[in-house]
Amino acid sequence: MKKKLFLVILGILLIIYVSILKFQGFNLQTLSSANLFYVLLALITLIVILGLRSLKYWMLLNRLKINPGKDTYLITNFGYFSNFISPIRISEVVRSLVIKKVTGNSFFKILAPTVFDSLTDVITIVFVILVLSTFVVLNFDYSSKILLILLFAAVAVTSIYLISTRKGEQFSIKILNYVAKRVLKKDVSRTSKEFVHASRVILGSRRLLFTVFLVECFVWVLEGLKIYWFGLAAGLNLGLPTSMLIVAVSYLIGGAFVNPSGLTQETILLLILTQLPFEKASLTLVGSMDAIISVGFVIAAGLIFTLKFGIKNLRLERLK
Repeated sequence: MKKKLFLVILGILLIIYVSILKFQGFNLQTLSSANLFYVLLALITLIVILGLRSLKYWMLLNRLKINPGKDTYLITNFGYFSNFISPIRISEVVRSLVIKKVTGNSFFKILAPTVFDSLTDVITIVFVILVLSTFVVLNFDYSSKILLILLFAAVAVTSIYLISTRKGEQFSIKILNYVAKRVLKKDVSRTSKEFVHASRVILGSRRLLFTVFLVECFVWVLEGLKIYWFGLAAGLNLGLPTSMLIVAVSYLIGGAFVNPSGLTQETILLLILTQLPFEKASLTLVGSMDAIISVGFVIAAGLIFTLKFGIKNLRLERLK
């Protein structure tokens, strides 16, 4: 992608992005009243969050001796970027394709740690919500969404079962083969077995899984800290536990699997924020800052990686 084309695409995306934010009720004009010191702290926290998420992903990949090196940071962010511009979740496929190109490993071998990266994220979100809900009360009634929370937990547990037991392995291979024949028009019997084998290797390291879980827990502490900084930037003290619970609930309800658009999550975040007992304009400012900076950073970094990597390397026929 040429630099001029990159700048044009970036400009178009930002215009569309700002228009959607305004349509969804984010007050962009209030940004001038924010405390820029705390905004800077939130931005730094966001960069660290993406760094820790990249470290977690690298640890899972490294278990299978797959090492994309320093590109792991941009590749991880590129996965989030792909979700923002797609109506369905495609980050696992996109990240696996990119790492296949970078490292030369097989797609299905890479797909295993990539799927585990997402599963640990969902499991940790559920864990954080259940723990914080015992001593943090929100005016926003998300108790009706408990079925959604349990559904995501059930999907995560079922996925682990399918790749850790003999019957589950056979069923998983059948599913992968069926999907590949319908979507890719090719037989992936051998490579789908490779996916299950790679998954078992990861499951065999309890130390790795526990370390990944701890890293992910710290990520959600930082996610809450980021909202806390935005609150201080707007002149509000939301409290760290409340900020953590708000962002975890909004990300889960926003659709960890089906519709993981950053805008969907940010809209729900804004909805929850405005239920808090604070001045509404300040709460809207908090949501607006998070939407603009968090999603905006991912979009910009995603386009930078697209410029570096090249969209032609993301063709589905490269799955082998």
